[in-house]
Amino acid sequence: ITNNIVLRSFGSSINWRSALNFFRDAVRDGLRPKADTYAAILSVCEAASSWITASELLEASRHVTPDRFMLSAAMGCYEKAKKWQHVIQLLHQGRQGKVVPDSVMYTLGIRACETGRQWQVALALYLKTAADAISCAAMLSVCEICQKWEWALHLLKQVQTSLQLDVTAHSAAISACAASGRWRWALHLFGEMCRAGLQPDTYAFNAVATSCDTSAEWPLTLSLVGTMRKQQLKLNLKSYTLALRACAKGALWRSAL
Repeated sequence: ITNNIVLRSFGSSINWRSALNFFRDAVRDGLRPKADTYAAILSVCEAASSWITASELLEASRHVTPDRFMLSAAMGCYEKAKKWQHVIQLLHQGRQGKVVPDSVMYTLGIRACETGRQWQVALALYLKTAADAISCAAMLSVCEICQKWEWALHLLKQVQTSLQLDVTAHSAAISACAASGRWRWALHLFGEMCRAGLQPDTYAFNAVATSCDTSAEWPLTLSLVGTMRKQQLKLNLKSYTLALRACAKGALWRSAL
């Protein structure tokens, strides 16, 4: 237990090599690491985004029966490194080893599927977990990346009375509609978000403005960008690009200047 506390005290990307050296010294001095010790050192590797070291540690831990904390830490390393196949493999390994995956493990799996654009795998994982706001937001991000706007709408409708989703989750659903040219649905979701008392951020405004841009609804794009300025939101490069494109479509060259 003492070794685990010391390892977790190194839990920053700056000290991860010190933690690794401490772990290796302890092993040389006769420590036989168990799952909780590996979970501690793997958490340090996750903070440092060192998936190669995590792989080496997993190879060295073959004699240990992993628990969900150890597997979650390893999955976190791979998810941050965008190694989605490794994340799914560890999830399956845990289930085969009679580790009951929790919401953290399923959410890590869903997030990994976003990188690999594996929306069907992500959906299968999502349906196996008791959905919470975090896992639902992760699934909506997969729908955004994979342009599955129908599923985004379905998920929002399914949880609208049971979960409180944040602006980022709603924006992901809006972006999924925008990518598929469903600008009316994007506007509808944007309105619902506002009516729910959520304050749209720059990302949310850009998402719905993009849907209008792709559908030649340039007046709406200009209106949205104007609203952003009135609300004193910080416009980014995408915001200005959308506004300029709208001015070009409307032949509003003075407004563009």
